[in-house]
Amino acid sequence: MDGQYSHDSRKNILEWSLPVIDEKNKSGSLEFSIDGKPNDFFPVHVSFVSKRNFCDIQVAKVTYIEGGSPVRFSSETSFVVDKYEIL
Repeated sequence: MDGQYSHDSRKNILEWSLPVIDEKNKSGSLEFSIDGKPNDFFPVHVSFVSKRNFCDIQVAKVTYIEGGSPVRFSSETSFVVDKYEIL
């Protein structure tokens, strides 16, 4: 097993976490056994969370076009996954 996992039997949730996904850690695997039927696992909900974007691009400053004076701003990073596979 890669990463960590926890099982919440009251909510019927198996949560698996990979703390680092980068060039050296591109994939992970988790194998488990449980009593039940294959349809007991569907639907599967998959979510991904990242504290930074993939290429670490950041906005350094924002200025007005006319005059070039600085503008106060904030930014929010959103990392969206296009595709995932359950094998």
